[in-house]
Amino acid sequence: MKKVLALVAVALFATLFIVGCGQNKSVVAENKAVAAQQDVYNKTQPAPFFQYSLARDLWIQFYKAQNQAVSTWTYITDQFGIVRFETPSQGYPIPYDTQLTNPLQVYDPGYRDSSVIEQPEPNGLFTSKNTDGTIVMALNPDGSFSPVYTELKATAFPFPVHQEKDQWGNVVWVRDKDGKPTIVLKPKGQ
Repeated sequence: MKKVLALVAVALFATLFIVGCGQNKSVVAENKAVAAQQDVYNKTQPAPFFQYSLARDLWIQFYKAQNQAVSTWTYITDQFGIVRFETPSQGYPIPYDTQLTNPLQVYDPGYRDSSVIEQPEPNGLFTSKNTDGTIVMALNPDGSFSPVYTELKATAFPFPVHQEKDQWGNVVWVRDKDGKPTIVLKPKGQ
């Protein structure tokens, strides 16, 4: 009986090995085909190269501005877009599970490892990608701020807005005519 079980185990292992090798060959062949196609694209349609990136420039300006004391106006809305809370605020809402320390660590630094760990943003935070929870720094009448936690959608504007109905009866955000923005970004050369 033991010999039969051993033969069945060997046959099963051999079958799985052969099937596994076949899959590996097909994966290798597919990878080669994709790489060959990508080589054609790189030769005939190379990615553009820019000396200047408007998007990056504006993002850097925004990043610097949001790290300053910037007044915003935040509106917390439900799933239907109905405003449930509004407040003058400081900066932009922050995902609730943003961390001050790196949440990922190398398991065994002495072992050869190709793990990728997250790096902090220049503001020192590890920004979340996983939560619906948000903290809004709401302005108090005395000029201090209080954190408001919400799992509803939070929208912050760098200028005052209000809601109106458009010509079809939809509720839309409208910028207040006299509201001056607290953040102004200018492309290079302007």
